[in-house]
Amino acid sequence: MAFSLTVRQAEVLAFIRDYTAESGGVSPSYAEMREALGVASNTSLQGCIAALIERGHLRRLRHRARSLSVVNASPDPKRLTTVDALIMVGGITRRYPDRAGA
Repeated sequence: MAFSLTVRQAEVLAFIRDYTAESGGVSPSYAEMREALGVASNTSLQGCIAALIERGHLRRLRHRARSLSVVNASPDPKRLTTVDALIMVGGITRRYPDRAGA
């Protein structure tokens, strides 16, 4: 069963997915995520990441730095939430203005 994501969770997931793909499999640090997403503290990022792990979108290796990985990089179109679909077509541009229409 697919669970809906909040806009912030979808933004975090999209950033991690893109960063990991561009860096050859290395996930972003909390500092890089804070800067790119305009988040003030690690606490809110940790909450989003915990929710994404719980919902099965991310996985983490314990006791390792930069150990986040996207579980399902290309989701089944039948199970997409509205926010997932918006990310895929570039509909969320608040944090990613350069990706509009991408």
